[in-house]
Amino acid sequence: MLPTREEAEKELQIAGELNSGPWTKHSINVGIAARNIAEKIPHLDSEKAYIVGILHDIGRRVGVVNIPKHVYEGYLFCKEKGWEAVAQVCMTHSYPLMEKEFAYEPTTIEEQEIKKYILNYQ
Repeated sequence: MLPTREEAEKELQIAGELNSGPWTKHSINVGIAARNIAEKIPHLDSEKAYIVGILHDIGRRVGVVNIPKHVYEGYLFCKEKGWEAVAQVCMTHSYPLMEKEFAYEPTTIEEQEIKKYILNYQ
């Protein structure tokens, strides 16, 4: 399931009220960029790209800015909403090298869960 554009924009607005900062404008810009790219590539859904793009940092709604915490919080929030595609992007967007990012043993619960997800990501 994916939220509608209106639902996604409303969630970003609420998140910005919970934790204000430039991250909300960044999220909008990511959504616009994702939509623009998807419009140029056959078989990609530009609306889905926009929605997932604006919600990729939704975990920052809880007031944290470090990577593992906001990644994991965004994943949990979107899973709870039933937004699987968004949850996936929340969990993976900060780890472009995927398993190579975890050559160490994480110490926090968030990092341990992220590592487990990344290592099992297909």
